[in-house]
Amino acid sequence: MTLFDIFSNESQTTVGIDPKTPAVRALLESIQGNILAAHGRNHAEHVFVTFSCDAKAARAWLGTVAADVKSAADQFNDSETRRAQAEKGTEFDGGLFKNVFLSADGYVALGLAVDRFESSFRGGMKSRGNFLLRLAKEIVDLGNKDPAPATWQTEFQKSVHVMVMLADDDAARLESARDALIASLAGVGSAFVERGDRITTTSTEQNKKGKDLEHFGYRDGISQPLFFAHEINEKRSPNFDPSAPIGLVLARDPYGFGDQAFGSYLVFRKLAQDVPGFEKAVGALASKVNQGDAELTGAQIVGRFKDGTPVTRSSTPQGPNADVNDFNYDGDKGQRCPVHAHIRKSNPRGTTPLTSETSERSRRIVRRAIPYGPRGGTDVGLLFMCFQHDIGHQFEFIQRIWVDDALFPRVVPPTGDDPLIGQDNTHAAQRWPVNYGSLNPSVEFDFRSFVTLRGGEYFFAPSMSFFDSLNA
Repeated sequence: MTLFDIFSNESQTTVGIDPKTPAVRALLESIQGNILAAHGRNHAEHVFVTFSCDAKAARAWLGTVAADVKSAADQFNDSETRRAQAEKGTEFDGGLFKNVFLSADGYVALGLAVDRFESSFRGGMKSRGNFLLRLAKEIVDLGNKDPAPATWQTEFQKSVHVMVMLADDDAARLESARDALIASLAGVGSAFVERGDRITTTSTEQNKKGKDLEHFGYRDGISQPLFFAHEINEKRSPNFDPSAPIGLVLARDPYGFGDQAFGSYLVFRKLAQDVPGFEKAVGALASKVNQGDAELTGAQIVGRFKDGTPVTRSSTPQGPNADVNDFNYDGDKGQRCPVHAHIRKSNPRGTTPLTSETSERSRRIVRRAIPYGPRGGTDVGLLFMCFQHDIGHQFEFIQRIWVDDALFPRVVPPTGDDPLIGQDNTHAAQRWPVNYGSLNPSVEFDFRSFVTLRGGEYFFAPSMSFFDSLNA
């Protein structure tokens, strides 16, 4: 298999690559880690940089900082070493992990034009589009419903040029690397930091770090597109195909060099979570449906129970190993899993009347989120990140056309917005089945506004060859 075979239009359905083959190995050496597979560290520092120097000094600083970015090949080697040591009963220390991403403003600050990048990236997350076009979209409920940038956290209202992500299992080592990075900006620019820390279930023999949770207490990151053959074979089931062509997530790097110059577009969103408000609203909704069963009602809001059990398959949680993906929504018109439930709105799984499974699968994103804030604290949430080939076709479509569109997938009566991550506060309440398994009767209940965008940006993950050019 050649790189042309992997990325040609005729082979966008090619899945299950083998990282040990020469062509794929060359590709992995050319792209940053964390794109095709998660880095897996427990702690992360996201350092947002704004340059105050000229382009030459900015390029020199970036070249130095990116010198120890881990490639996907480095990451795969670490994974192989980790598996080998685990078989011997020893633990592998992967050390510090680093990614470097550039915004459109960042490329301009380096003296590079952005016309060869996709349009959503060029506009940036703050852009809300032409007024007349936006007004037309709002009429049919397709516009950008995110809170206006003037309401964001102050730091995110300003221009951000670079995000450096540092991750490690050793918190002290991570903090030392963060401090050194910030110190290196003297005379170059300024920075602010967003810290993330994994929240996990109790450790198990299969996964010593436990399973990921978010602050509402639900399992996170269960359903992901997978690219490597060995991972796909482990996760595939009769009603779930996790396989994805790497064209879903990789894009040509306009400033990379050689046939292997690929990167990926990254969306970063800081999402504040109102945990007390969410729990209170779950209780209020449960007082009207499911005979007061708050656990079941919460599952119908999310689409899964806290342990990961899909609510379309069961009215009760099925235990710590129940985070299965062997399901779709065939035969469930909303009586078990409401059509506006979070995981159903954001991934319809080919069972909606308005689209096709092939089209839906092309919209998938590769999620790399991590919670922020102490468990039980007042300032908590999720540092949401996702990689994709095209922000407009993937993330923005999911957020604006599915999540924040009250008419998707059902127009009459309206479906309602995603009750978990929807950012639209203007539409009528969703309709909820009074009893699990029955659509009639139903009750109107406005469940929203417990996850709020506090800021973010669109970035590109450059190829390793781009970084090499900075050091040339």
